[in-house]
Amino acid sequence: LLGCHAVVYMHENALAYKAEAIRQLGAQVVRTPGVYDDSVRMVKADAEREGWLLISDTSDPNDLTVMRVMRGYGVMVLEILEQLQGNALPTHVFTQGGVGGLSAGVAGVFTDILGPNRPTFIVVEPETASCLMESALRFEPSAVGGNLHTEMHMLAAGEASAAAWPVLQRRVDAFMAIDDAPALRAAARLNASEGSRAALDIGVTGAASLAGAMELLKRPDLAALIGLDAESRVLVFGTEAGPPRAAAT
Repeated sequence: LLGCHAVVYMHENALAYKAEAIRQLGAQVVRTPGVYDDSVRMVKADAEREGWLLISDTSDPNDLTVMRVMRGYGVMVLEILEQLQGNALPTHVFTQGGVGGLSAGVAGVFTDILGPNRPTFIVVEPETASCLMESALRFEPSAVGGNLHTEMHMLAAGEASAAAWPVLQRRVDAFMAIDDAPALRAAARLNASEGSRAALDIGVTGAASLAGAMELLKRPDLAALIGLDAESRVLVFGTEAGPPRAAAT
């Protein structure tokens, strides 16, 4: 929109169709070895060397650019509240984990606007990359190691954002980790028409929040801990499109 040259770093396991979509918008894509956290370190070093403006949602909590990116996620909250016009506000909000920027932006803006009437916030992560749950257990932004692979590709992050964590620590009520199977089932359900509802276009990462809600409903004992029941009004975020679909012939 601004005519600026953009260079986007994506780790080697990021889905190819996402990289191509970014290229189609006119950006240069740099594929990096390793996982998301490795790409963050590499782009930071290259940006410092090249004199680039680094735009990221994970970094030092004193980085104003990072804080602005996180606040940008809150635009979705403003749009949702505008559409609801004060009616049937959500009682529970499920968001995807990753490094925490999205969840912090959503929880922070909801709380700023609704105050004590804010919903209960639940963050959903892959079991293999649950750095935010680890942070909750340690009471500080933390990292997890090992194989971070998950079908929820865009959540394969091992290090919690130091900028997001102060908000998450104060605002999020529960963290949960799920394996790939529930997310795959949720994505398949969303991408299929059901009754009068048309099929949606949601990838496995985007279906993670719904998958978390569906898994909790199978465990009434855990659902009761956050007041999730048949009277709840649940909001989930579908944060990505799925892969391109084959054209009908």
